[in-house]
Amino acid sequence: MKFITFILLFIYANTSLALGLGDAELKSHLGEKLVVNVNITEMEAAADSACFSISDASDVPAFKKPNLAFKQVNDNYQLLISSKETITEPIITLRVTAHCENNVSRDYVLLLDPAPLISMEGESNNIADQD
Repeated sequence: MKFITFILLFIYANTSLALGLGDAELKSHLGEKLVVNVNITEMEAAADSACFSISDASDVPAFKKPNLAFKQVNDNYQLLISSKETITEPIITLRVTAHCENNVSRDYVLLLDPAPLISMEGESNNIADQD
């Protein structure tokens, strides 16, 4: 009886593995086009970017329709999200929905920092050297 219970639990555990949306990595700054990588967990090899939809759930939408790409890095999968428009809103609520295996949705609150400034000290040294 214990063996049958173990087998049933093992089968249940394997069927419970489903697609998951992992961490998001913001790659852009305020005033640039949005670039975000979202890690996908427990992904079947047959899935692609058509299984996902992206929307801006912010009060003030920062973009209309983003570009989606799907890539495999070693044994991991990533959804690459980019916008066509430059982003002027510092806070974006990005909603990622997967609808191929199971309907899974996750909201990511992204805080965009201003782009780093070029050091003025280095430029002033170059100007002084030219004199």
